[in-house]
Amino acid sequence: MIETNIKTLSEIAERYYFSKIKEGFERKICEVGEIYVLNYLTKIMEDAKPEVEKLIQQRIKKSIISNAEQARKTIAGNGFQGLVAYSLIRLQVLKLF
Repeated sequence: MIETNIKTLSEIAERYYFSKIKEGFERKICEVGEIYVLNYLTKIMEDAKPEVEKLIQQRIKKSIISNAEQARKTIAGNGFQGLVAYSLIRLQVLKLF
């Protein structure tokens, strides 16, 4: 089970837009600790918006995506889901959960 979760952790971390969310997650861990970071997941997502928006705009300019609004919705949903899973798996790996 733990091996599967570690693989999932790695897959989440490799998502294109997740890098900016992960940066905020890591910063918040330094501020409040591994367990208490769970109280800040929504804030982490909100704080990542400007950097994620830059990535969206770069992809629009390169014609990789065409609909910024749809991209924002998809990233928000997948990003938050990924952040929750990433947080819980990380706690499990560290044996804090």
